[in-house]
Amino acid sequence: MSLNDFADCWEVNEEGAVEFAEKREAPEGADDASAAPPPDEEDLEEESDDEEEEESGGGLKRVLVEYGREGDTFDFSTQVLERTVGLSLFDGEGTLVSSTVDVVPQRQFSLQEIELLGRVTGWQVAAVHGDLQANVPLDGEEAYRMVVVLKKTAQS
Repeated sequence: MSLNDFADCWEVNEEGAVEFAEKREAPEGADDASAAPPPDEEDLEEESDDEEEEESGGGLKRVLVEYGREGDTFDFSTQVLERTVGLSLFDGEGTLVSSTVDVVPQRQFSLQEIELLGRVTGWQVAAVHGDLQANVPLDGEEAYRMVVVLKKTAQS
């Protein structure tokens, strides 16, 4: 199972505070983000029992995010990935409020290309990580993205 098999879920209260809630398995063969599973009924019951939620009208919402699907196409000649991105908003009752899916072209760069582009524009690679946390190496088991830190060279 890969990261593309999951949809990220955030909870948003009426004040606009956002908190990562959980990862949920996306349904097999889903063809749009609205097919993402709604929050569990047990979770909703627990949340609606909270007195603050009751007073504010139960404004808790969940946002399910799909980022990439199996079958997204990659053009090797242009290095462009056609990434499927979907957002589904569920209200406190677990009812789908809105959903949108789009395909976003995303240019992929190799580390060597980034180093070269940096060099010709007065920058150098200071560090490379496999995630947004500095302790995840690019070839580490938890790595799923390349994060490159550049710094201005002294001669520029």
